Amino acid sequence: MVKYFFVGFISLFLLTISYAQNKIGNGQTKTAIAERIKKNIEILASDSMEGRDAGTKGEIMAKDYIVSQFEKMGLTPFFNKQTSYLQSFDVNGGAEFGINLLKINGNLFKRNKDFYPMGFSFNGSVVAQVINVGYGIQAIDLNYDDYKNFPEIKGKIVVMELYLPDSLAAINSFFNYQNPEVRAKIAMEKGAAAVIFKNASPTKPNPSKILSNNNIPIAIPVIFVEKNVAKIISLNKNINAEIIVDIKREKSKTAYNVGGYINNNATYNVVIGAHYDHLGYTLTPNGKKIFYNGADDNASGTAAILELASYFKDTIKENYNLIFIAFSAEEKGLYGSEYFVESEEANLSDIAFMINCDMIGRLDSIKKQLTIYAVGSSPAWKKIIETTDKQGLSIIEKIQVGSGSDHYNFYTKNIPVVFFFTELHGDYHKTTDDSWKINYNGEAEIIKYIERFFETIQGNKKLPFQRSNIY
Repeated sequence: MVKYFFVGFISLFLLTISYAQNKIGNGQTKTAIAERIKKNIEILASDSMEGRDAGTKGEIMAKDYIVSQFEKMGLTPFFNKQTSYLQSFDVNGGAEFGINLLKINGNLFKRNKDFYPMGFSFNGSVVAQVINVGYGIQAIDLNYDDYKNFPEIKGKIVVMELYLPDSLAAINSFFNYQNPEVRAKIAMEKGAAAVIFKNASPTKPNPSKILSNNNIPIAIPVIFVEKNVAKIISLNKNINAEIIVDIKREKSKTAYNVGGYINNNATYNVVIGAHYDHLGYTLTPNGKKIFYNGADDNASGTAAILELASYFKDTIKENYNLIFIAFSAEEKGLYGSEYFVESEEANLSDIAFMINCDMIGRLDSIKKQLTIYAVGSSPAWKKIIETTDKQGLSIIEKIQVGSGSDHYNFYTKNIPVVFFFTELHGDYHKTTDDSWKINYNGEAEIIKYIERFFETIQGNKKLPFQRSNIY
């Protein structure tokens, strides 16, 4: 009986090894990965998900699907002391523009074409003189003051540049002033009646026209003007303007971050994240819903973290514990990741680094260019990228951090980050970002690269952090 038990045990052991090898070996071919990505993206980016807008029925359906996948993999719930996959937080249910107006010296300009309110703008009407205050920074302790030549700005409309010059942006002490809301508040505290932002950079993007619904508005109107209006302002010394901002915001709704955990009994954690929310839908004049399915933005990144979670769950124990988080409300202003890093769940001192996957579904089959942003957030990244086997991919390194995706909130907490990205395209934030346009084989290559990238990182230490440029 002992003999037969031993033989049976060996047979079972060999069968288990064979299954594991099949799952890790055959299941890791590019074709197998591409098929799984395709399934997940087609589900997340289907019309039934109604565009996955944070706080809506579509987002709830998407988070339930992600939870089901984490459960199938056997990931430990991460939140509420590892009893729940979900972290809930409030977001505004929606926002829309009412009547918004800009007149400069009697000339009327159109919203969206010439100007638009910024997400943290207050509703109000202002008629006043316009003055240009450069970057709008007053930092006496740094011996810098853009207001020194304007002793009295009370009741005036101030104009300032959206981006700091590289010479200031590279100085750690000026980091907080990268945020336009911080500078708008300085103007408000000095008595300004309204703020106008403009962008002189030929390469840096304008602020999003999508309303950041979860913003708490500051107490004055704030708008952004396009280059044609900015030129008029810069060429004329005596300017008077009328500004009306009217944003109708709905009451708050609940959104959810989804988190799963692989406990390797390591000292430090690594966060691998992607946002799963998108823009919802728009209505035609006859009431038909047209969906922003967001296949690339960001069902592609969500499918990637599902694939990475499955891979690392089945591999040998790593040197870090792994936290996989699908963030919500990224499109409304990075609110899911902001809520996470500000919560007690984060344990920031234990996070070694963060990997962000956002829009990685459109790899060009010829150029095969994968962009890695935020390489400047740690002196360790360049060597790691240099050492990682590229296997045909062309890696574009960007030292700039980028403030438009969830890694940014980790960066503000002095955590090294990297952001994988296949760049913008003509379907960005449009209803045409559909699953059939995804390069599934290309995304499979990117996922395998991220696995190799992670495994290149030796040891179990926190990576060193450094400040870098923001775009």
